Amino acid sequence: MRFSQPFNALLTSVVLTVYVGDVLAIPTSYRSDSWPTMNLTRRAAPTFSVPITTIANDAAFHVQMIIGKNTRPFLLHLDSASPDLWVYSATCPQRGTHNGVSAAPPNTFKTLPNVVLDVAYQDGDKAEGAGGLDVLLLAGQRAATPALEFGVAEEVTGEFPTLDEDGVLGLGPPVRVDLTTLLSTPANKGEHLNPPFMQNLLAARVIPAKVTSWKLPRTKDAGSVGSLAFGAPDPTHFVPSTLIALKAAKTSAENPKPWGISVAAASVDGVAAISKPFQGFVDFGTTNIVMSTTEADALNGRIKGAIKVSLGVWHIPCNTQTKLALAIGGKVWPVDSRDLAFQPVAGSAGLCESNILGEADEAVGQWILGGTFLKNVYTILDEGNSQVGLAQPR
Repeated sequence: MRFSQPFNALLTSVVLTVYVGDVLAIPTSYRSDSWPTMNLTRRAAPTFSVPITTIANDAAFHVQMIIGKNTRPFLLHLDSASPDLWVYSATCPQRGTHNGVSAAPPNTFKTLPNVVLDVAYQDGDKAEGAGGLDVLLLAGQRAATPALEFGVAEEVTGEFPTLDEDGVLGLGPPVRVDLTTLLSTPANKGEHLNPPFMQNLLAARVIPAKVTSWKLPRTKDAGSVGSLAFGAPDPTHFVPSTLIALKAAKTSAENPKPWGISVAAASVDGVAAISKPFQGFVDFGTTNIVMSTTEADALNGRIKGAIKVSLGVWHIPCNTQTKLALAIGGKVWPVDSRDLAFQPVAGSAGLCESNILGEADEAVGQWILGGTFLKNVYTILDEGNSQVGLAQPR
């Protein structure tokens, strides 16, 4: 999911983040040969990992969560580009058979009418409503969190109601804006935005740092289960000697995409296809590798048997052996050939939709690195240090 939200709402979010962050800032130190380690002045919160599951063709990645006394797990769509956890309200008109939260006894859930949920994604989906307060337990987590605020959707538009998910777990940072603009823009008195989920975990001392580490599953690998670690990387899921740390580009209201890293080049079957450096934005809520139509046409055109459908949209052989690779941080990161083919094309035997996707609103040199690429790396997103780590998964 490519996240956006109204500018005034972003300003309110920053007010909360700056205030809470100042209170709970934790000093860090760096070692040149490893990921930054924590020097804590108080007892560190524990780290924990939860399983990641996927659906056919790896269109989306999920975790499950128990909320309060509702024993039915909520299936949550994972997203690293947005900061909000939200789920359906039991009274949401678009809920259908989705799980939803309710304050009816014996539930411990409480509605927070002064909290504003207002999120919009670049694909047009929206969720609006209020806030809620309850204890949360992710599948695989040993103990529930203290009662935390989260978003409760009372109105949902777009494709969300047709999907399996009961909400979104956004693990991204809030957008940063210029302080002068912030101070000159008033917020609605008595109201505040749904707080960023990672900030909530840190403030409640559920995690020692705003770090998530990801190993994605792959449908085509039988029995594959991914892992999402909170608070620190999980060394059992990557090869430490391959780890690199990259500074993430700063976000702003004008450029809200988080986790931007520099990509030196892209090659197809060992031959340079894009030789000029470009920005790649890590986004676990996006299925494909998304780029401008010009770049998508250039890459897909090098795949044997590929057929152009329209600008930036191609069909490729489902069994393609083409090797795409990205040069990042002085290393070459190959993409498994199986990941280039998405779902089969109806009525076209042997052809699949290409996971190299061009969109008219994407600028040249601004790629979104979704699951197609991210299944091939172990990824560490460190909000506190504005860093992205990549390593060979295992």
